Amino acid sequence: MYRRWGRPPVGAKPIGAELWAAFAAESDEVADEGWANLTAMFGGQFCASLSALRDEQVVVEPALVFRPWDGSARVDRDGISSDNRRRHGSLPAEAVCVENLTPWLKLLPCRDRAGIAALLGSRSSVFGAEYVSFTARVRVRGDALELTQSATLVVDANKIAREPEGGHRLTSLLGVDRGGGANGIRACAAATSTVVHAQTKGGTAFAFGGRRVDTDTAVADETQPPSRPAARHRRAGGLSWDVSASEDFDVAVRPGGGDEGIVAPELYAERVVTGSGYHRGGISIELRRPEGSKSGEGSKSGASGTRARLFQTLPWYVRVF
Repeated sequence: MYRRWGRPPVGAKPIGAELWAAFAAESDEVADEGWANLTAMFGGQFCASLSALRDEQVVVEPALVFRPWDGSARVDRDGISSDNRRRHGSLPAEAVCVENLTPWLKLLPCRDRAGIAALLGSRSSVFGAEYVSFTARVRVRGDALELTQSATLVVDANKIAREPEGGHRLTSLLGVDRGGGANGIRACAAATSTVVHAQTKGGTAFAFGGRRVDTDTAVADETQPPSRPAARHRRAGGLSWDVSASEDFDVAVRPGGGDEGIVAPELYAERVVTGSGYHRGGISIELRRPEGSKSGEGSKSGASGTRARLFQTLPWYVRVF
């Protein structure tokens, strides 16, 4: 997936459903009870079969992953043995569909009626994408809960006609009706703020409506004609526009040529099953740097390599020896 589309802006997940949680529990029994309540709550909230994750055969207790790590070889034994206990479970056969998206949208202040989530209004475009993933992350912040939602889609831009300014509008890519010539989508009045961030590589981002947030990562393109929207070339961190007060807004991206727009990850991971049966069968996992990466070239010249922690869950019926 990463080889074909590059590194996503947020962590992407494989097909199926995945749930992991951290519990401030004094014992495993207390953590298991919290896990059972959590699977029931999220399963009901998102209309998913997460209750199947109560089975001990599909739940693991990660020791090193899902914890802060500075990349060093040192292992924080005190942190692992503390009362902060982890649980992780996954259901590869749980496919994402409309009945999962609808409750996910209900957690937003304007659902898909306004705001950035209005780009998800066309269900056929969303679930017709080559890849689609929805996540929800809940963290305890004192006496309050912090909810972070993300939607990741891979859309084939070659199937959509380009705009007159030479790029692709998000509304066109996702099949959203712009309402007879309007720029795009309305800001959510119930939201405290609405900010659009565009991140490109080797391309140009245009904003229709909204106020650009000044950063040190972008410069204005003074060569554009006055009739065209303001263009900003990306340097390092991308571009942001505050669209909280906009009646309607949209963003268009003109990608670079060839593979310039693909942001390669630091490492590729591949896993294949070899042979068959207990005697000849096996699992091969390979970690590899992208070709031409600076870190890969540096390691050949004697520089320190990249450390990685690998988390692999095996079915209960597979014996490792």
